[in-house]
Amino acid sequence: MVGVACLALAVTGCTDNSRAAEAGHAPRASTAPKPTSSPALTPAQAHEALARYSKTNNLARLSQDRALLDSVEGGPRYAMSLADIKEDEALPEAAVSRTDRGRTTSRPPTCTSRG
Repeated sequence: MVGVACLALAVTGCTDNSRAAEAGHAPRASTAPKPTSSPALTPAQAHEALARYSKTNNLARLSQDRALLDSVEGGPRYAMSLADIKEDEALPEAAVSRTDRGRTTSRPPTCTSRG
């Protein structure tokens, strides 16, 4: 088994195409799309998109609306926000003491004096 793995690694080793150039062969052209000279969004469109995202995200977090939150977040960010909502729902009503960035928490702010 180890011998097969070593053979596979040796056969599929990486190359920098220097041998192909020495042999007179050109390296293959990239299939990646060429960058465009204009931005994907204008500054006004970007501002509008960020404002819409912020408004929707804040509303979803304050109302703890999972479906609305799912419309603006995804992947690990959505999973963390969903965990925040589940944590808040599990807390007794009396334990919820303040709002921190749109989510409630039972941890009061802490102040430390430096002397």
